[in-house]
Amino acid sequence: MSNTVQQFAAELKKSVPTLLEQLKAAGVEKSSGADSISPADKQALLAHLRKQNDSGTVSISVSRTRTERSTVAGVQVETRRRRRWQIFFRFIWMGYFLLLLLIMLNVGGNRDSASSGPTSEHIAVVPIQGLISADSDANADDIIRSLEKAFKNPNAKAVFLDINSGGGSPVQSGEIYRAVMRLKGERKLPVYAVIADAGASGAYFIAASADEIYADPASIVGSIGVISQNFGYRELLGKLGLDPRTFTAGEHKNFLAGDQPLKPEEVAHMQGLLDNIHQQFIKAVRDGRGSRLKETPEMFSGLFWTGEQALPLGLIDALRQKHPARRQIQRPENDRIQTRPQRLRAPDARRGQRNLSQLASCARSQRAGQPHAAQITRAAQSAANQSGHLDRAPAKRRKAECPTLPT
Repeated sequence: MSNTVQQFAAELKKSVPTLLEQLKAAGVEKSSGADSISPADKQALLAHLRKQNDSGTVSISVSRTRTERSTVAGVQVETRRRRRWQIFFRFIWMGYFLLLLLIMLNVGGNRDSASSGPTSEHIAVVPIQGLISADSDANADDIIRSLEKAFKNPNAKAVFLDINSGGGSPVQSGEIYRAVMRLKGERKLPVYAVIADAGASGAYFIAASADEIYADPASIVGSIGVISQNFGYRELLGKLGLDPRTFTAGEHKNFLAGDQPLKPEEVAHMQGLLDNIHQQFIKAVRDGRGSRLKETPEMFSGLFWTGEQALPLGLIDALRQKHPARRQIQRPENDRIQTRPQRLRAPDARRGQRNLSQLASCARSQRAGQPHAAQITRAAQSAANQSGHLDRAPAKRRKAECPTLPT
């Protein structure tokens, strides 16, 4: 590419004075061949020469016509070169953006493929670990979503329920049990439950939905029962000189309140509620295990057994050490479907007792004046509620503090 008048004249095969004269006629002032010439100057020269040719007002000799034609041709060549470079760089930028777009689409595709599972034959592993409740990691919504994902993947050859839980909510457990039974009806895909340390209570409720159950010889299996815990604190309030007052509309609205004496009819009603849930649990186990179950009077009493003891009872199908179930789970090609990041939390059954002990200690430590009744009652009620109930997840731990007792 020519950058000076002299270079441009050599490219056009004409003398420098002739080119300077033409440039001057075109309105481009150049004094010597060393002067730089820009693409705009060349365009001005080209426009001038075209104008002369179109108007016919200039008498041009044959040699001059050839010179001007070569000049025009040179300018056109230069213009084409410049356009080619512009197009080239435009393609470079377009290619760069297309590459970025492809990378982004590929990342998104990988995420989609990761969410839909492996594209080769595999075993889908669904973990059920920790407390089973609506606000824990092992909740029905997330686990059912994982199960549906596993059953929808055509490359899944089996589903393993990787269980390590002592139980939890009968509602959450029942929903997962029914989801497994429904999905098995929609697609003939074998489901295996593999119990680690524990598969008890609500966790065994879920395991009963599997085609086969495997456990370690030392695993805890069973606990087919329902529990609800509460305790009263009337005597404590009496010792503190407190008289709780609760106003209700409805004879049993203050059902089994800790600050009220037990009523036989309410105790009977609560027992009927637990018995009803217990029968739902028993039916699920019977339906899931079928003729393999060797029922005994103690089987549905809430007792639990080791995996070795559970085998002859028909609660499990084989010991894990005699079956490659665990090795299958640990294979790297298997799709371990995570529900949420695991945050295993152990139930704190004695929290209410600790709170009550602290409450009494705080009350004894207050020497000036009488305790504020509302504050003590709320603290005692909170302690009773936290003492335990029907398979509820423990509340978030907070630092215990004595209530402020005004003087």
